[in-house]
Amino acid sequence: MKNPFKLTIYDQAFNRTGWLGDAIEVHATPRFNHAGSLEITVSTANAKLGLLNTSGARLTCEYEGEQIISGPVRIRGGHGPHLQGTVSVTVEDDFRLLNNTLGWPVPTAGLGGQSVEYYTVTGPAEAVLKDIVQKNIVTRLGRPLTVAPSLGRGATITASIRFHPIYDRLFPAVEAAGLGVTIKQSGAGLVLDVFEPSLYKQELSEASGVVTEWDWSNEAPQATRGVIGGKGEGVLRAFQAFNAASREAEWGDVIEVFRDARDTEDGDVYSQRAAETLAETSEKSGLSLTLSETKEFRYGRNGLKVGNIIPFRVGPSLLITDLLREAQLSWTRDKGLNITPQVGDITDSADLIFARAIKRNSQDIRDFRSSR
Repeated sequence: MKNPFKLTIYDQAFNRTGWLGDAIEVHATPRFNHAGSLEITVSTANAKLGLLNTSGARLTCEYEGEQIISGPVRIRGGHGPHLQGTVSVTVEDDFRLLNNTLGWPVPTAGLGGQSVEYYTVTGPAEAVLKDIVQKNIVTRLGRPLTVAPSLGRGATITASIRFHPIYDRLFPAVEAAGLGVTIKQSGAGLVLDVFEPSLYKQELSEASGVVTEWDWSNEAPQATRGVIGGKGEGVLRAFQAFNAASREAEWGDVIEVFRDARDTEDGDVYSQRAAETLAETSEKSGLSLTLSETKEFRYGRNGLKVGNIIPFRVGPSLLITDLLREAQLSWTRDKGLNITPQVGDITDSADLIFARAIKRNSQDIRDFRSSR
């Protein structure tokens, strides 16, 4: 079956070196506010294999004329013997820049000039994000990234950063403020911008013939209030309380948690940790759909796509509305294209639960180390 993806190869300077044809398999997963992934399998006889094996090689993946992933080739592997041999390459989406760049307390100075504990900025989420990215990724590191002008979108947030990965300190705050973030290849570099998720125009349901199979899960909030523990020891330690009154009123429940912040005495950082904790412990719903495309419905540029808010009718009295967080687009020569969207946060996945625990632990360790 015909490959629905357009795959273009570039060198590390963003010069196009060729188009990748004759793939055996393509698995593309664009994600909302996370780095997407792209895995491609080709024959060992593929004429473009040398280009893929060049250090710093990049790929863009387009579906229905829209770029859904761009980034460098990070993993390569193969399997033989030669006549049946295949090579697979894995591309990391350029969103990775937010995970791979540290935010410095004084981004305009060298290490000897880090004269403040934290770099702190308050404003619309779009402005805060773009300020930190511009000063660290573009100005300090000189990466080929263009930051689109801020339009002041999103609720007001405060971000404080001290040698943390930018992503750790801006998410989930930017998302909770109502924004999605994209980093895409354009011309001889990359462009970062934000968008506001929009409600998909059509209600999905089995009755409409669009949904052929679905799995749904829902988990109540894990916390409604708590205490931030700041600097100091024993009775001299600073504490700050926080709560989500609307959450307690909605669920009729009170669940307390403790969040360590002994790495700082900055009240803005305490507030940021509180907001992060409430976002991480909020209600979570997950919905996995298997879709059947029709003339009226399809995934892609002019239809449903990652970042849309999806209304799904489970039954006469249950309508689920949540964000389309990722879509797994898998194509093979034999089976053709299969698309599996994931709406919301799946709560019954052991892998996802474990990954969240590891992320939380890693962030706590980085907070502690950056304070020393």
